[in-house]
Amino acid sequence: MTVRIHLVLAIFLTLLLPGISWGLEVFTRPLGQSAHLEMGNFQIYPINHFGNALYLKQTLLKHFPEQSVRAALNIRDDRGVLALVEEQDGMRKLELIRSADDQEGRLRKGRGEFYEFADYKAGVQQVFRVQADHIELLSPGVRTASGLTLNDTHAVFYHISESQEVEIAGQAKRRYTFRLHLVKRNVPGKVLGGNVGSFQPRYKLWSDGSDKWRFVYVPECALIDNSDEDSWVLPEGTRLF
Repeated sequence: MTVRIHLVLAIFLTLLLPGISWGLEVFTRPLGQSAHLEMGNFQIYPINHFGNALYLKQTLLKHFPEQSVRAALNIRDDRGVLALVEEQDGMRKLELIRSADDQEGRLRKGRGEFYEFADYKAGVQQVFRVQADHIELLSPGVRTASGLTLNDTHAVFYHISESQEVEIAGQAKRRYTFRLHLVKRNVPGKVLGGNVGSFQPRYKLWSDGSDKWRFVYVPECALIDNSDEDSWVLPEGTRLF
């Protein structure tokens, strides 16, 4: 239908003004696809063979002539928008669209499917992840992707919650306590099941004997038997990452 309308228009203009050459770009969309997509308050309109224009409540936010918009999400009390765009080679990424009167804040790519947004002036730090055509805000307690370790099934986010000076073997050292958040990868939902979103482990790090420090999650109300400093006994349900 789109092609037919364009051809009729071109013929009409040629008959009306025969001395002028008209250039008209014609592109098609898949059969059955509407002229635009509605996603909540967002609208995505095609502008050429591949690119899109992203609107919020019918107000243009940005043209993406070389990219296809797959999803969008309001952030910072509607003072910014995250757009998930796909390149022509199939690669996907998040882009931050700032409002005209608010240019603060930066978006950076973390490891895996995670992105971090930070507006230090406003005291805002948030972590998002991309799954298929969906942008998800993680638990508000997950503030930074700088402390992030991954395996095939889980992601562990961490930040220092407190520190104190201690004396070990006659030497002054600083002991840190970490706040951890455990997230299942490639599974819908904010955090690990079992209603455990964040936890304060009694022991936050574990050495596996190869000089590689790893995170240890101890189930609630469970204790590590560390009576033998060189041989800890880990309770059932302990997870190492």
